[in-house]
Amino acid sequence: MGLAICFDVIFDDVIWQGAQDGAQLYLLQSNNGDFRGTDENLQQAAFARMRAIETGRSVVNVSTTGTSQAFAPTAPSSTTFPPTPPAPASPPSHYAPD
Repeated sequence: MGLAICFDVIFDDVIWQGAQDGAQLYLLQSNNGDFRGTDENLQQAAFARMRAIETGRSVVNVSTTGTSQAFAPTAPSSTTFPPTPPAPASPPSHYAPD
């Protein structure tokens, strides 16, 4: 598995090193919280799709705050997973208020 963080997808040497090391799948982790309201998430998705086609390997782009996508190297489109809203804060189940 080739691992990289969000912006590494733009660096050829990082991606190709994973392929040379035998990666059959890339997992790109991201926290896009600082880029809400921008096209950054779309830009990452475009690069991830290009890397899937270029390397012949599937790419999964996982975001903690934006959309996540999976790209197959031969598929014309992607699978998109919408952001999950944060869970409400709640006390641990063993907590007993006084």
